[in-house]
Amino acid sequence: MLDAAFGRASIHTLMGLSPHGGLADVLAGRRSLSEVMVQTPSGLEIVPALPEPKAAPFTQGDTLLLLQELDRSATAFDFLLVDTGVKTEGFRRLSAMVKDFSRADWYKPFVGNLTSQVEVGIATRQMWDRRTEHGYGRAEPLNYEVVGGKAIDVVLGKKSGRYSIMLKAYELGMPLPSEEQATAMLNQIKKISEDNKRLVSEEEFKKIYAQVMGK
Repeated sequence: MLDAAFGRASIHTLMGLSPHGGLADVLAGRRSLSEVMVQTPSGLEIVPALPEPKAAPFTQGDTLLLLQELDRSATAFDFLLVDTGVKTEGFRRLSAMVKDFSRADWYKPFVGNLTSQVEVGIATRQMWDRRTEHGYGRAEPLNYEVVGGKAIDVVLGKKSGRYSIMLKAYELGMPLPSEEQATAMLNQIKKISEDNKRLVSEEEFKKIYAQVMGK
């Protein structure tokens, strides 16, 4: 098994191995394939990507060099499995492309736009107390940042509460409103959301904020 996923080189860790070289050494001409190869207790030969992950993706030139090295290697392989890695950060964009191409809209629990949104007021009250922590300290079942989303996306609508207003102002770097000002903003947001059956956009919030705060 050859680990060519330079950005996420982890096969040796998963296998509990401690390599003294890796594929990057082979491609740089510092070592041969047989010198960096390590064997698992079950007899599986591993070529790790470490110790120096490449900054650039695996290229066609790298492939040719690797094939030449395999040809020179004294080790006989029954099968060669190459892990090239997956750029999961692009999943959301890929999902949107598929949706546009197919003209179909379906529920996408992991890559959809609604996955990390939080609207409910009681949730934002808890998040406010942990606002300085990454993702507001919420223990989400899935890490939406892995697929290119936000850890937590505070949205405003009819289910929002006063702390939703506080969090949104905090996110945007605005001076925090008083309790009375936040309540006045919330009333306008709820009306817009209920009248139009949708969430309130960030631009709409900024206008409401400016109106209430007198800015």
